[in-house]
Amino acid sequence: MSQEKIDWVDKYQKWCCQNVTAIKIKNKEDSRLMRLIGKLMFFNPSFMTNFITTIGKTIYLPKGFSKEFTNIEVLAHETQHIVDSKKIPLLYGVAYLFPQILILLSLLSLGAIWGSKLWLLNLLWLLCALPIPAPFRMLIERRGYMMSAAVNYWLWGNDHYELYLNYFTGPAYYFMWPFKKHLSLWFHQMMTDLRFEIFPTKLMPKVKQFIDEEVRNEISRYSPVPKK
Repeated sequence: MSQEKIDWVDKYQKWCCQNVTAIKIKNKEDSRLMRLIGKLMFFNPSFMTNFITTIGKTIYLPKGFSKEFTNIEVLAHETQHIVDSKKIPLLYGVAYLFPQILILLSLLSLGAIWGSKLWLLNLLWLLCALPIPAPFRMLIERRGYMMSAAVNYWLWGNDHYELYLNYFTGPAYYFMWPFKKHLSLWFHQMMTDLRFEIFPTKLMPKVKQFIDEEVRNEISRYSPVPKK
């Protein structure tokens, strides 16, 4: 008799709500907000099909997202964002969008309609639309991707953090941090600490416990053979 297939997205969501924090998981294509953002993300045409997006406590999944346990990596990544955002709920979104969010200040140029033309200098804020390094976005995503690297390590015995570096330097996050060497050194040190069970976030040991208690038997059916 074949073993019943487990919906690991549903299983993870229930575990997270009971042990970490309440989360919601929805399909991207069913969200008007996601479709609108997808049109605005002209620099990332695969936003709707290849990227998971989290706003508030809701994780939006692209069409065809696998419900296998191998995708716990990305769910844990997004959970880290949810947990972090609860610490500074009013500033988190602003910090993530900085400095590009400063282009809103260009609206002050409308003051030239009623007053001095010096108000037009506010049009210089439009320069913030350029792919300027975004330190706060980098720090936020670094916490998310160190969770991804950790989960890969617990599942398969490797981390492959080098694969994430292009996300930081490329269009996926609007070229938020071009300093790849700095990131590589940081991730390497983080993974060294992790091997001694030094966890950089409070969520990490909880996710590790979930993997050890709920996922370990499932891993044994896959190749490559996981770390003992």
